[in-house]
Amino acid sequence: MLVKEPVIFSDSGSRGEGRASGVFAGFVFRELMGGDGAGGGIGHVRTDGDVIDVGAGGDSGTENTVSKATRSTNEKLAWIRNHYSLESSQQVVLNQVHGSEVLSCSAGGEFDGYDAAVTSTRNLMLTIRVADCAAVLLYDSVHGVIGALHAGWRGAVAGIVPKTVGAMRALGAEAKEMRVYVSPSISASCFEVGEEVAKQFPEAFVYRSFGKKPHVDLKSFLQEQCLQLGIPHGQIEVDKICSMTDRRCESYRRDGADAGRMVAFLALQSE
Repeated sequence: MLVKEPVIFSDSGSRGEGRASGVFAGFVFRELMGGDGAGGGIGHVRTDGDVIDVGAGGDSGTENTVSKATRSTNEKLAWIRNHYSLESSQQVVLNQVHGSEVLSCSAGGEFDGYDAAVTSTRNLMLTIRVADCAAVLLYDSVHGVIGALHAGWRGAVAGIVPKTVGAMRALGAEAKEMRVYVSPSISASCFEVGEEVAKQFPEAFVYRSFGKKPHVDLKSFLQEQCLQLGIPHGQIEVDKICSMTDRRCESYRRDGADAGRMVAFLALQSE
């Protein structure tokens, strides 16, 4: 697996400081596996810049009737649990619907109809699956509250970011203490949309110089929403990787139904 650890959650906020302070956090790209994807178990950890190659996960034994993309995603979720010694009951999996509903949770499981989750429960891992949409992870280290959300264009314009921040505030968090990671996702140069989508975004985030159709800068829009909510600019990390052009990423626009899903995860460590 290729796993990236957000810099913004480390104590110093600078590269090379290792695991985030107070949380387990990461972003799992697509697998680097040989053959049909069955590996020989978790291998060594090798640091390569800001990406960690932790080897291939083993064959999950999933039935062949499950799609390759779904099987790949399930294997990522299982690898994350195993790597951090968590049970399935400690992992929150949302059956995302491109909406803006936020789940406030204290136990794991699968939940329908939500695209975001917040918690103050330790060792409860929030997960988000994406393949061009953005995963946004939020952490208030002062008050011990975390949030994770899935933001495609529909969720973004429907207010998934302010709704998630509001749910975190209900658990005692403060925007000024939050640190935010916006994951690899589709870039403005690749995110071509119709006018019916473009008109739902402020014109500052719509570009018309890339081609005949407008393009939307989803990452910058999400960052601006965070700023408007009172999260300091220096506490927001926006990943520059474009999911459509970087082959380490899963991309629905590039690969269609064959695309798997990348997984962002976040959990408060035990005290």
